[in-house]
Amino acid sequence: MASAAAEAPAPSPSPTAAANSRPRRVLEELSWDDSFVRELPGDPRSDAIPREVLHACYTKVSPSAPVDNPKLVAWSQSVADILDLDHKE
Repeated sequence: MASAAAEAPAPSPSPTAAANSRPRRVLEELSWDDSFVRELPGDPRSDAIPREVLHACYTKVSPSAPVDNPKLVAWSQSVADILDLDHKE
């Protein structure tokens, strides 16, 4: 009598493996929507000092110093898969 393991069908490829076999998108191809800026209250002050921000969901800031050679500091493969992003980009 054959074992159950021998009779089981081969596992199907994972969704991630299937996604890796086709062309993926790059960040520049994504459609960005900053609806949170349009729909949520922002901080009316633009001074760049440490302070408590009241009654606002975001504060606009500018980089404090130019960066000659910016580097990626974080990557989430699961989010990249959801967005269909190419990890090589």
